[in-house]
Amino acid sequence: MTILEKIRILVVSGRVIYSYHTVVEKLSEINRLRNLNLTKSDVNNVVMTGQIVEIFENDVRGKRYAIQGLALDTFTVLEIVCRIENNLVIITVYEPYF
Repeated sequence: MTILEKIRILVVSGRVIYSYHTVVEKLSEINRLRNLNLTKSDVNNVVMTGQIVEIFENDVRGKRYAIQGLALDTFTVLEIVCRIENNLVIITVYEPYF
């Protein structure tokens, strides 16, 4: 089983923790600046449809994974950074710059 499959199983089973930074600060900021209405469901969709684009291995708390994918509107590209503990911890979300 790949790491992405493990991450997706955690999402499907509802074992996701969203940091305050993700939900209150970053999603609110993106929504305000881009006149969108992104929610946790959009973050989940990124995980379920996206791909791991980077692995951060030099963190004392454990590996972090950057997953890039689409929000539910199918045109807003987002990246989320997450970590696997007992649950999937969503650390942050942002719009990547190309």
